[in-house]
Amino acid sequence: MVPSLTAKNDMMKMLNALDGIGEKPAKSSMLTEKMPVDVMDDFAVKEAAKRDMSRILCGLNNAFYGVVTGLNEEAEEEPALRRALQTQKIENGIRVSEWKITENNKRFSITHNDEIIVEDFRNYKSATIIVKLLEKGIRINNQQILEIFDLENRYATLYNEALLYKKYLTKNLTESKKTIYEDKFEETKNKLYHIKSKLNQIDSSIP
Repeated sequence: MVPSLTAKNDMMKMLNALDGIGEKPAKSSMLTEKMPVDVMDDFAVKEAAKRDMSRILCGLNNAFYGVVTGLNEEAEEEPALRRALQTQKIENGIRVSEWKITENNKRFSITHNDEIIVEDFRNYKSATIIVKLLEKGIRINNQQILEIFDLENRYATLYNEALLYKKYLTKNLTESKKTIYEDKFEETKNKLYHIKSKLNQIDSSIP
């Protein structure tokens, strides 16, 4: 388990408090000699607690920096871990290294150093896959990325069709027309589901 910064700070406060309690008696051997036995015992307990707490704090420090070092070394070999460490939430989206995915009115855009690379994606997964590929150094006109563009275009077309059929179903229709639009709406939803499944498979295959 990685010790939190709060836990480390709490340990340091306890250590400092113990250190402050034990300071004055330690300065005068005459005072120590005249102290009652129970006070001297209490002082000895606090000194022992200080030493134990110091050892615990040192151990926490070593463990904390050891874990951080280990994560950095592992991230060099594991692209997924490196992306996770480099990913941070920003306003209306996320940042992955120098790439940003932002959302506006349920549409997604990709920027690199504030230059728009892709915009108006309907599917968030399409955007994340392209960022993964670009971050790996794959060019925007590579076949892998062009496949994602094709899937995204089909998804966007079907998405708009589904919205249209759903709107039709809110109107006063004859039973026959209502049945037609219901069938078309269900068919379109199934096609959208298959594209989303394909995108999820592609995403899972990227190391």
